[in-house]
Amino acid sequence: MKFKLESLNLPKVSAAGMRILDVLAKDDYSINDIAVVVAEDPTLSGMMLKYANSPLYRRYQEVTSVRNAINLLGVKNVKLVVTLAAMRSFSEVRSIAVEKLWEHSFSIALISKLIAAHISRQLAEEMEFTGIIHDISSMTLAANFPETCDEQLKLSTKEQGYDQLEQQAFELERGPLIDWIATTLHMPSASMTAIKRLYGIDEEGELSDETAASNEKNAQCQASILALAHHIDQQLHEGDLIIVYQHLNQPVPTLLERLNLSEAQLASIVEESREKLGERFMF
Repeated sequence: MKFKLESLNLPKVSAAGMRILDVLAKDDYSINDIAVVVAEDPTLSGMMLKYANSPLYRRYQEVTSVRNAINLLGVKNVKLVVTLAAMRSFSEVRSIAVEKLWEHSFSIALISKLIAAHISRQLAEEMEFTGIIHDISSMTLAANFPETCDEQLKLSTKEQGYDQLEQQAFELERGPLIDWIATTLHMPSASMTAIKRLYGIDEEGELSDETAASNEKNAQCQASILALAHHIDQQLHEGDLIIVYQHLNQPVPTLLERLNLSEAQLASIVEESREKLGERFMF
């Protein structure tokens, strides 16, 4: 089943979401400026509160005000919630694949953030966004072709992963699809490059300068974190109906060495992931 990229429906950021992005693009703004705009959009307000009360951020007391949610999440993750609200509204179709992809994306975001926290705080913030959107190409296909993707999910095994079946069903070139989604939705280039590296998609040509080389190093680091997060997620969800991938050909010891993490740190990450993922949560 071939399709033209231009024929796909994509998530659309709401008018309030666009105004928030405009506010954040300015040099001077306040939490109140953001909160006023968020309050205009019930979907965005609900997503902001839901995300602030998710296992990624949950405190002893429930966050009940948009202002407190924004303070807790931080500016970078306000942008993430705008994207999440667009994705959630877009993907409200009756589809097992869509729901499993949502669950999977949240799990990977949580585990990736825990891994990255052992490396640097800034990287942990970046990985939260990258983890949430890492399956946006599959999410887009599942929202556009729910019946086909539900069938592929049922057929997936450890020997033949969901992404392989997806590629066969749609005669898919994932690189152009990821690029098109990134351009259309103005996704962060660092996150989208890391996702392409996770799939084994490399850019052609030489790295032209130090900035390009640094960006590539960051993308490779993020891809390694995503890969390790998938290994941990599969360990924690063994026996469940989960998304199984075939592009994770790097063994855990190699990933630990690449990220300069120890076995003890890995054990700590696994246990913390198990605890947080044990808290039932749905977007």
